[in-house]
Amino acid sequence: MIVRRLEKKDLYDAGLVSHIAFHFRAEDIEAERAKWENNPAEEDWGAFTEDGQIMARIINNHFESRIDGHPVRNGGIGEVSTLPEYRGTGAIRGIFDQLLPEARKNGEVISTLYPFLHAFYRKFGYETLTYRNRFTLTPAQLKGCPQPGWVRQWKPGDEVGEFTRIYTRFAEGYNLAIARDDRRMGKEHVGGLFYKDRRFAYLMGDGTEPNAYVVFQDIHDPEGARMEVREIAWTDRKGFLSALGFLSRFTADYRGTVIYLPVNLDLRVYAQNPYEIKYEPQCDHMIRVVNAEKLLALIDKPDGKEFVISVSGDAQIPENNGTWLVRGNEAVPTDREPDLSVSVRALGQMAVGGIELGAAELREDVEVFSNRETLRNVFRRKPIFVGDHF
Repeated sequence: MIVRRLEKKDLYDAGLVSHIAFHFRAEDIEAERAKWENNPAEEDWGAFTEDGQIMARIINNHFESRIDGHPVRNGGIGEVSTLPEYRGTGAIRGIFDQLLPEARKNGEVISTLYPFLHAFYRKFGYETLTYRNRFTLTPAQLKGCPQPGWVRQWKPGDEVGEFTRIYTRFAEGYNLAIARDDRRMGKEHVGGLFYKDRRFAYLMGDGTEPNAYVVFQDIHDPEGARMEVREIAWTDRKGFLSALGFLSRFTADYRGTVIYLPVNLDLRVYAQNPYEIKYEPQCDHMIRVVNAEKLLALIDKPDGKEFVISVSGDAQIPENNGTWLVRGNEAVPTDREPDLSVSVRALGQMAVGGIELGAAELREDVEVFSNRETLRNVFRRKPIFVGDHF
């Protein structure tokens, strides 16, 4: 088996691999070829047979996200696909064995993905993460929230800069929130023909400055239209409550509403009748540590405190296996006995705040030996929100 970065000549065959694996359909395969060849991924890997037949491919998207207020390079794994005749041959493992060490060399601190099966990706060092909460309700449940001062609908041709500015301020408070510029905001979140695509975006504010936005999809259903609120972002409390109050105006339009919010927020607290709201934490997301030393150096720690952590179990990136003394903004190798022993899988989940120390200790791959109070203050639940898919 040969593993390498894809070249332009490989992109058509690679596109077909994903097309087959993900059950896509195409009316015009030549149009698909043009799309694949003219819009190459930033980093695209393939596994090939010795005679040059493509077996599998993985894309590594390049993002910047935040952990405890610090910007970090965040790889986003996508298009993980293998042709049926080559499944079980280790093709995906072969790609990960080269892609992940390369990601570390390129400055990545973490890697994330949306799994088809969590157990499959645990073999490569990834672990489950709840990245947002999903609430199902009727708009009437939000009638107790204040109405916004003013509301303005985004229309094709309008700038998206105000949306980007609100999102950037909002994202500062959440781990793993991916940085967006106007291009990404317009292409992936706000833009589109609302009268055709039925995706609507609204700014709202109090006074001259906008302090929140809402983006939702109108979904056709023979039994009654439904609203899926893809994203709410706000700059202050008034903006958050105003956004909810605005959604309550659609009581006559939609028989049901789905709203996605950050992991630390429970919409039932703000609703008229919490019993009538369905709550589902979304856990179809996974994280992997790419550079343990950098990650340990940047996460929040109590002033003047230190701890020793041992990390093991990384088959792809051996530099992540070791013992570090962690204090302030540094993590240095040490021969001291560890206060805490974790697998590389557990470390990613714990470091970003996806699980607190007491719950982490129930894992078989986490062991606390000493310094419990400091560790409890480091490895605690933290606000998380991911609103970008790849």
